Amino acid sequence: MSRRVATITLNPAYDLVGFTPEIERGEVNLVRTTGLHAAGKGINVAKVLKDLGIDVTVGGFLGKDNQDGFQQLFSELGIANRFQVVQGGRVSTSS
Repeated sequence: MSRRVATITLNPAYDLVGFTPEIERGEVNLVRTTGLHAAGKGINVAKVLKDLGIDVTVGGFLGKDNQDGFQQLFSELGIANRFQVVQGGRVSTSS
């Protein structure tokens, strides 16, 4: 019997990620590189479970305006997608 886990993500978003090699106190610290990653708690859990060899299905509500990156991620990782597409979209700029 194979194991399958379903994760529900009610608030998926693209995480905007920045990096700085060091932080200097009292100085302006600039971000050196950035990335935009499809994420959300349930999606992050699904990625880890897939890395562990567990079949995963993701579901919830996904904004029509930003679904492409999520669809691509699920396809690349072999994660079953059961999201309901709704109007709108969201980008998370804080953790």
